[in-house]
Amino acid sequence: VWIVDPLDGTTEFISGTGDFSVQIALTVQGQPVLGVVYQPTANLLYRAVRGGGAFSVENGRVQPLRVSAETDPASMCMAASRSHYSAFVRSARRALGIRDVRRVGSVGLKVGLLARGLCDLYLATTVAKEWDLCAPHALLLEAGGVLTNLCGEHPVYNQPKVAECRGLVASNGQIHDRLVEMLAPLVEEMGG
Repeated sequence: VWIVDPLDGTTEFISGTGDFSVQIALTVQGQPVLGVVYQPTANLLYRAVRGGGAFSVENGRVQPLRVSAETDPASMCMAASRSHYSAFVRSARRALGIRDVRRVGSVGLKVGLLARGLCDLYLATTVAKEWDLCAPHALLLEAGGVLTNLCGEHPVYNQPKVAECRGLVASNGQIHDRLVEMLAPLVEEMGG
């Protein structure tokens, strides 16, 4: 099944920041096997195919992508939403001791920062639909990262009922389970 988000980062598109993207994904048996994220304002393309790696294409230059190797939460750079910076994300940042945060619009662009190794973690409570997640998920998997909901459950796409997932933890995968565990008390407080 093809899953397309023609405009991820609507708020940023409307405000003219340029932090929006077009996302196209292909799923097979509920799992992402192909993902494309394109930021037209920067002519930046991310692409990934299961088993074929993840790449960025910028100004005609193709670069293979790989997540960082950072394992210390306090040393991690967190990608965060420019327009949806929730109380949960603020609390999580404090709980993990994270000082470095990069605020970006589109989910695909935030996950692109992880795939490039420029950030190590992305948390969200408002990312909801599979068209927001599927293409970035394919990209992150091929770059070596992990994406789950806040409870550590992996998304399954193209379900009979398109439902909101319970938040998002995308990471370089080095200590993903530990991060989910560290965030569990905050998720519980949030009613997760």
